[in-house]
Amino acid sequence: MMIDIQEDAVSPNSVYVVGSANIDLRLGMKTLPEPGQTVLASTSARYIGGKGANQAVASAQSGVPTTFIGCVGDDEDGKSVLRALRESGISTGEVELMGGISTGLATVMVSDDGNNSIVVVPGANSRLSPLRARTVLNRSCDERSVVVLQAEIPYETVQTVISAGRERDSTVVFNIAPYAGFPIEIIRQVDFLILNEVEASQLLKDLGIERTSPKETASEVAKHARKGAVVTFGSQGAYWATKTESGHVPAEKVRVVDTTGAGDSFVGAFSAAIAEGKGVEESVRIGTRLAGRTVQYEGAQKVL
Repeated sequence: MMIDIQEDAVSPNSVYVVGSANIDLRLGMKTLPEPGQTVLASTSARYIGGKGANQAVASAQSGVPTTFIGCVGDDEDGKSVLRALRESGISTGEVELMGGISTGLATVMVSDDGNNSIVVVPGANSRLSPLRARTVLNRSCDERSVVVLQAEIPYETVQTVISAGRERDSTVVFNIAPYAGFPIEIIRQVDFLILNEVEASQLLKDLGIERTSPKETASEVAKHARKGAVVTFGSQGAYWATKTESGHVPAEKVRVVDTTGAGDSFVGAFSAAIAEGKGVEESVRIGTRLAGRTVQYEGAQKVL
């Protein structure tokens, strides 16, 4: 069943986020549990989350027309997700309500120092089919569009979205999170790869490349993308590289409350800036700035 909550005309320089939408159950605790250890949580709260939804919100907050393509369950959680996306100014006409399966759920354990551990139950996110994703992109995207995706949707759908974006001559931004190995011929169809430090190390290891300095890591990753790459290093900021230049954007010094969603905020804001025609370095600065604001409050999105 398709639900069309918001009918916005397709605008030039639009961002299309293909990805996951979840309910996040956030548990606050003094320290994260070790294997086999039981700890007591001091707080609990429910938020809207999912890497795809988080990135779409960040893009829309940047003022760029943003469409979210994904699946939620035909349940109260799914309705909450759709309502929150709509309230954030996101076009939700391409979100599908799936019967017989629950909306995605993430349990986010956050320690007092702001670090987290996350367990995700994909739920309806696992139903986003390659055919439907390709159909939407073929109908909506062109060379002015930026297509953004992550790896919380089916493996085959990710590959199809990248290929469809390339065929439509759109700019494809791929945040390989959580990390999953993809064929190098698929990776090389991506315009911009965005990874954190751990994901970048995993990618380079799969390619038989030993990671060295942050700057060299970004440059090595960029060699396998059409235009460039960004590698985020938490409090160290982000290192970026294209085929001809590279740089470093330091993170702002802020009080860290919760790192959940910071990387997603970066991806969404970066993609919106690229859609507006900004250069890579400026787009990285914009993404870093929004990520710095995100870590200063609890949860990735709206509390329920």
